[in-house]
Formats: sequence, structure tokens, C-alpha cells
Amino acid sequence: MSEDFCNEVEAIRSIYGDDGLQFTNETGIYVLSIPSYSFRLRLHFPPTYPANPPEILGTDTIGEGTTKGYGCYVLQFARDILQKVWKEGEVCLFDLIEELETALSHEKETLPSVKGTSQLIEPPEGVDASLSAPTSHPSDPAPGWTLSTPITEKKSLFIA
Repeated sequence: MSEDFCNEVEAIRSIYGDDGLQFTNETGIYVLSIPSYSFRLRLHFPPTYPANPPEILGTDTIGEGTTKGYGCYVLQFARDILQKVWKEGEVCLFDLIEELETALSHEKETLPSVKGTSQLIEPPEGVDASLSAPTSHPSDPAPGWTLSTPITEKKSLFIA
């Protein structure tokens, strides 16, 4: 680990706390928490960093109650920002965090939302909406049930 990288880790942890950048048991792999958001990114720093860029491997967590696709969206967004802020020979974590927070705060309208805020989707023109509508509702009474006689087969009891 280079001296620049050690200084950057110390600075990130002093600004954002010990959870800002966490070490893992894997060589060169760190978990970066984005302070204003509930997701954490897994990053790999090559031994030659900052001469070579870090790589965002994926998300460590994306938070509770997020919709499907949220992690992929944030992951791609973070990778794009990393390409923009990394310069050969310069550390870039602080810039990545700041740019990602700023960009995500401006993108809240297009960022996939939290569960519970669903939107009705209209069927395409020419498609009969009744074909996709459910035929029963939760308020409909349950069908009548009947119980068959029990059958015993090889020490197993079957009831239908």
C-alpha cells in the first residue's frame, strides 16, 4: 500500500468515521460507505494505486426497502463517476464520494424508488386490459373445502 493510499484511507476514516472505509479479509478489497445513502460499495485497489485506478466490484449492501434494480443503477452510476474523477497518480476516493453524493442528490427523480411507491402501468395500445386483470379479489369468499378419507401407505398418512 502506497503512502498516498495510506494517507487517503486515514483522511476518509477521519472525515466519515471508521465505517466510511472498512477493511476486509481479502487483499486489496475495501467497503466504501456513501454517507448520505444506505448503500456500500466493494472496491478493489491494485497494489499500484494511485498509478492505476481502483475497481468497483459491486455493492456490499443497498439498504432495506429498495426496489429491484436500485443496486445495479447505483453501481453503474458509481463506475461512471469513478472514470470521471480518477486521474493517474492522484488519489480519488474523496472525489468519488463527493461527486457520487452530489450526482445522486440531483438524480433522485430518476433513481429507482423505495418499495411501497408503485405506479400503475397502462397496457400498450391494442391490448385488452381485461386480459391481464386478476379474475378474483382478496375480498371474494374462499372456495368450499372437502376432506377426503385418510390413506395410509408405508407408514405415511395422506389427506386430500
